[in-house]
Amino acid sequence: MQVSIDINVEQLLVLIKNLPEDQLLKLYGEITKTLKTKTNVDKDEYLDMLLQAPTMSKDQYLAFKENRKKFNQWRTS
Repeated sequence: MQVSIDINVEQLLVLIKNLPEDQLLKLYGEITKTLKTKTNVDKDEYLDMLLQAPTMSKDQYLAFKENRKKFNQWRTS
């Protein structure tokens, strides 16, 4: 059985503030666990994206450094 309730944040906060301490700690634990799970998923996705990203060859990197050096000289001239 599933029950759906329309409640705004202010009403939810009032209900939470009226919970006894043991239930507040249980709620806090559940929220913390949920946030950690979501954060870990985001970090894992970000790490996968970085690991699959293209990289420069040594020659491309040297050309990039040379171009950057020339652009810096051009900007300061």
